[in-house]
Amino acid sequence: MLTLALIGDDRSCFFKVMFEKGQLQSIELIPVILKMAHVALARGEDFKAISARMEMLCAEFGNRLMRRDDRLVYEVSHAMG
Repeated sequence: MLTLALIGDDRSCFFKVMFEKGQLQSIELIPVILKMAHVALARGEDFKAISARMEMLCAEFGNRLMRRDDRLVYEVSHAMG
């Protein structure tokens, strides 16, 4: 899994990349809080801050994230042709 520092070195995301038949289907961003030798799911205000930042960054590139439970999801739409 990849990680990307967002607001400070204690807030980040795990990225879960989903493929089907070799094609990207979706990317799940799971906000986390990093502490010395410990990683925990972000909750409450931490979750809101991390999510808002990632939504803003992705929107700058024309990508929309959807909030689902404890994560953000980007779904790829494959044009039929």
